[in-house]
Amino acid sequence: MALRHHLTPLSLSECEEYIAKRLEISGGTASLFTNGAMRTVHSYSSGVPRLINILCDNGLFSAYTLRKPSVEPAMIEEIAQDLHLTVAPPSASAGRE
Repeated sequence: MALRHHLTPLSLSECEEYIAKRLEISGGTASLFTNGAMRTVHSYSSGVPRLINILCDNGLFSAYTLRKPSVEPAMIEEIAQDLHLTVAPPSASAGRE
C-alpha cells in the first residue's frame, strides 16, 4: 500500500511556527534563531519543509561552531549559497502570510 500526499509550501508565519515547534520538541527554544534568520530561512526554502530543515540544521551547527548564541541571517545566507539556493520570487502563496 502506498500513500502519497502533496504538501504546499509554508507561509512565513507557518515557517516560523514550524521552526519553533521543531526546536521545542528537541528541547530548544525559538530564540536560537533571530527573527531575521527565520525570514531568511523562509526566503531561501520557499516554505518547503525539507529545505527548512536542512537550512536550520546547518544554521544551528554554524552558530555552535562560531560560538554564537543564535543563528543569524548571514549564516543562513552563506549556507544557502553553499547549497546553490536562491531567494524565490514572490508567489501566490505570499498572500497566506
